[in-house]
Amino acid sequence: MNKRLSKAGLIVPTNAEDAAINSGIAVDPETMEIIAGLAARMKPLMRRGRPTAQRPKTPITTRIDADVLDGMKEAARAGKPASRGSA
Repeated sequence: MNKRLSKAGLIVPTNAEDAAINSGIAVDPETMEIIAGLAARMKPLMRRGRPTAQRPKTPITTRIDADVLDGMKEAARAGKPASRGSA
């Protein structure tokens, strides 16, 4: 009976399939069975995803007036920086 491991997407072969795989390994001199000790020493070819930043950004939450937000959105639509007002 095939058993699908949900997270890794691995399908475990049946005993008959496993025997066929092992016989194929035995006749091909360029292949070998990956045993647990060898699998533990293996590393992935490349790390997937974005590289880790040395100083990751910190998420924050802020509250601003609705009219300020509307002005920022309007400036973004127009393609210009939002006005900082008078200092």
